[in-house]
Amino acid sequence: MMGTAYEQHVQKNNERLICIQQALRDPRTFTAAAKELLEWCLDPRAFQEPFEANLIACLNVVSQVSKEDGFDLNLGCRLLSICANYREKFSPRYTGKTFVLFCDALHVFVRKLLIDYH
Repeated sequence: MMGTAYEQHVQKNNERLICIQQALRDPRTFTAAAKELLEWCLDPRAFQEPFEANLIACLNVVSQVSKEDGFDLNLGCRLLSICANYREKFSPRYTGKTFVLFCDALHVFVRKLLIDYH
């Protein structure tokens, strides 16, 4: 049995988020994956509970790798900033974690801007 259309939708989106998460780890595929995730996150439905764990996993990867050489820090921070706009949509279970992610990423971004400026 394949499940309901909604269950199939949830499964398909979670499988895609897992693929995106893997692509975010590689500097060669980071930009395309981050842009896809950015587009996905512009839709408030992306923040529904069935996708939350995989979305947070993707955001964790973005916050970790975007500051490394070969990755796009600006794109990573833009993605985290978009998600910060929807932070109230995260369940209480993830609210604290996402806040830390966003703050850490913005701190790194500001530091890099200051270094590049001087």
